Amino acid sequence: MDHTIIIFSRDSLPSEIKDTACWPSVDPEALNEKDKNLYQKREDAVSLYMSGAAHKIITKKTGVSRTQTVKLVRTCLKIHPDGKIFGFRALIPYLRQKYYLRTTELQKNLKKSGYSGMLNKLFNRYPLIKEKVDDVFLKRARDGKVHESKIPVKSIQKIFIDACRAAGIGSDQYPFNTEYHGLRGLGYYLRNLFNLHFSEAVKARHGGDTAKTLNTVGSGPSKEGVTRPYQRVEFDGHKLDLFMVVEIPTIYGDVNYEVVERLWLLTVIDSFSRAILGYTISMATEYSQYDVLQAFKRSIIPWKPRRFSITGLDYKNGAGFPSGTIEQYAWARWNEIAYDNANANLAEATKKTLKDTIRCQINAGPVKTPERRGILERWHHTLEDNGFHRLPSTTGYDPSDTRRVNPEKAAKEHRIKFDHVLELLEVLIANYNATPHSGIGYKTPLEMLTYYASQDYALINRIDTSERFMVNRLDYRISVTVKGKVEEGRRPYIQFLDVRYRNDVLSCSPHLIGQKLSCFVNTDDLRTMVAYLPDGSELGILVANGKWGVTPHTLKMRKTITALKKRKIIDYLDHDDPVMVYMEFLQQKTPGSKKSAKDFAEAHKAGVAMPPPKVVAKATAKTSQIPTPDEGMPVNILDRLSRLKGMNK
Repeated sequence: MDHTIIIFSRDSLPSEIKDTACWPSVDPEALNEKDKNLYQKREDAVSLYMSGAAHKIITKKTGVSRTQTVKLVRTCLKIHPDGKIFGFRALIPYLRQKYYLRTTELQKNLKKSGYSGMLNKLFNRYPLIKEKVDDVFLKRARDGKVHESKIPVKSIQKIFIDACRAAGIGSDQYPFNTEYHGLRGLGYYLRNLFNLHFSEAVKARHGGDTAKTLNTVGSGPSKEGVTRPYQRVEFDGHKLDLFMVVEIPTIYGDVNYEVVERLWLLTVIDSFSRAILGYTISMATEYSQYDVLQAFKRSIIPWKPRRFSITGLDYKNGAGFPSGTIEQYAWARWNEIAYDNANANLAEATKKTLKDTIRCQINAGPVKTPERRGILERWHHTLEDNGFHRLPSTTGYDPSDTRRVNPEKAAKEHRIKFDHVLELLEVLIANYNATPHSGIGYKTPLEMLTYYASQDYALINRIDTSERFMVNRLDYRISVTVKGKVEEGRRPYIQFLDVRYRNDVLSCSPHLIGQKLSCFVNTDDLRTMVAYLPDGSELGILVANGKWGVTPHTLKMRKTITALKKRKIIDYLDHDDPVMVYMEFLQQKTPGSKKSAKDFAEAHKAGVAMPPPKVVAKATAKTSQIPTPDEGMPVNILDRLSRLKGMNK
């Protein structure tokens, strides 16, 4: 089809067409001297014509006749395959604007040349053959037909040849009268077909994931546009590439080392400075919306350094997190969050809570396109390469990684302890924030944030002191009814997962009985919760009744303990500590159970102290011979690695 704009007069052309400054241009220096001179004359003639110059003046100045000038202008206004007009590109000498269409028949006794255009001529004569080839190559389903994935060109040629025979093409005709039955021409045609239907062809030939990546990365204007700190943060979850063990005292007085599966690391990073603002760890098979909210909460609340049990392991000078090392970024919030389309992230409750609390925009990118969060994805590689891939229990990037050598066995053999991994993770992340980064001019992320804080402090959006209570809304929100009966001597209380909560104010407020309170629960520690009255005012911090308010425990632990009691698997009285009873239960159940080992590790992460063992004599003396550290117990490998130079770089 000839997409030509018919010119009746220059005055009839739209103003945007007349403006040749917007036309696709040409670099004349790329042409040889003869073609350059011819091109320049044509360009001058067309430019003068579009500016309104008379034909006599154009001919006098350029030597291009009136008829030729109009013809050149028509050619410039044709549509190029890229969707734009040809513009000045049409003036390049010998430029082909139409595909070659053969009109002559094939001569006899040809050997290796003279076949140009024969395939297109055949397709024009037999459009059903062309349709069949296109459908197979692009995997277009017709009549419910399913095509082979990424079918080879030779297989397509067989389908092409079968279609030619079915159409009645003789053996003395193209393609049967060529040496390879038109294979070369078919190959050229398929390459052009790939370019012509690029997106469709990529999906058909390389799969849907590749097509998604191409459709979301590298096309259109840049989506970055980040010009200052905390304008945008990226969030994602990453499974750590290593196994570890949890140390569990047994009822016999010795210790078992049970393997814990890989952990989820949930991280928040500032897109501008590359600083890690906060993180959290999830023990679950898939992290939840509560884990997501905890990661953001820890990115806002001022950070405090930890003490470590590994000898020689410590923060490098100036390391830490922005909220705890730079005063201006304590309680700072951001404008936009970019994260992936995982179910936990996209829960409506999560989006609403983030918007209402942090007052930011949510940018949930397309599924399976980590390139949209390239900064964070690259940091995950840095963390693994500088840290966990150096440990013997690493799983590597994939099962074929040469660094992966029986990681579960190595975790036990070298005592890669769960609590030590948490300490190492804290140091690696904090030290990263104090390490020069090539993407920000070899400044450290913390130096970059400090510089911008000193230049324009007003741009930092901090949560006012009067609004900091709102951060509690990043916790698990529940709606509960106040219970109690004064005439029976029961003061007002609320009940959550079989445990009563109250404080002095609630206990003395019988008028609240029967009313609903909004409470925010820290899923990492259920000993307390923050309660709000129906009018939105804060009632205060409610404390769990009895021993439930003493020992820290997570939401998952509470649910597990209450479920075990209802099933009469464990039992405890009012004066017993339910968490300790649960830990003793895990001690007996853990050997050989990865799930129980993970539950034990989660309790340890929550801050639960190991229960004192109820020592029971073993059946035989042989099984009680356990080596002490002085007898050759393996030294924890993290103790050795922490002394290696470059560990924290």
